[in-house]
Amino acid sequence: EFDMVMALYLFKSGDYAAVVDDIRSVVDAAEGRTVKVIIETPVLTPPEIITASRLVEEGGAHFVKTSTGNRGLAEYRPSTPEDVHLIRSAVSASMKVKFAGGMTSWAIARAGLEAGADRIGSAFGSQILEGFRAEHK
Repeated sequence: EFDMVMALYLFKSGDYAAVVDDIRSVVDAAEGRTVKVIIETPVLTPPEIITASRLVEEGGAHFVKTSTGNRGLAEYRPSTPEDVHLIRSAVSASMKVKFAGGMTSWAIARAGLEAGADRIGSAFGSQILEGFRAEHK
């Protein structure tokens, strides 16, 4: 599987055709392997999240992924279940959504899954699993 970060500078400049072309070039190079495109929801407005998600689908990727979780971003905030909901509302049922970036507990992970995420990714896996196990005793 391949993860790529959407070309934010192209997206923010409004060059959506170039964003789609960039995604499509990675999808083509991946030769049928799964491609996840990270849109960096922490630096996008809700309307931008919707637009970016649609561009990812148009580019032929398999997943929209919320964030890298890069706390070095000036605008950093954790990804949220609302981000997942916005992505899910913008793409077809065949698109997958990965919720990642700042998720620190099972409660947040569960809310993201309930909002429509197909996968989660977190550096806090042990805490998430502890919460999951505690809830499912």
